[in-house]
Amino acid sequence: MKKLYLLLISMMVMLFSWSSLSSQTYCTTGLYSTGCTSGDDIHSFTFGDFQNLATSCPTAVPGYNDFTTDTIVVYQGLEYELSVNSNYPSSQWFAVWIDYNADGDFDDPDEFVWASTSATSFSLEVKTGIVTIPLTASLGSTRLRVRGKWGSPAITAGQSCASFTWGETQDY
Repeated sequence: MKKLYLLLISMMVMLFSWSSLSSQTYCTTGLYSTGCTSGDDIHSFTFGDFQNLATSCPTAVPGYNDFTTDTIVVYQGLEYELSVNSNYPSSQWFAVWIDYNADGDFDDPDEFVWASTSATSFSLEVKTGIVTIPLTASLGSTRLRVRGKWGSPAITAGQSCASFTWGETQDY
């Protein structure tokens, strides 16, 4: 009887833990007050062999594009080159996060993986970087977020969900 009781308690704890994890969601609204209607969109994004070229400004949610049906395949311990650009002629900043532990947010210290070190100075100027996938990254599907915004200062680690005036966020 004690064994059955402990088994039932264990199953309830596991069920509660699973439902808590599965109910976590990524922020997708309130990211921009104006969005990318003035040309502040992310025009193109590449990550390793993945390319999303000539994307357009979304209209449903200002400045947010959901590309989570696209797949970017990466492997633990390998480096990947990324590039990003915008249609706007100047002052665009970019940043990338990866939810390595698949916990529904980009708050863990290692999940802010890249940020442009200077703003763009002309339209379609490409910013590039290198991202190394840690050996501790969870296996399976997770989310990668790219953000762009107009104007200083640069995007920082804690701004995966911050509200900006102009720009675009893309989730993969």
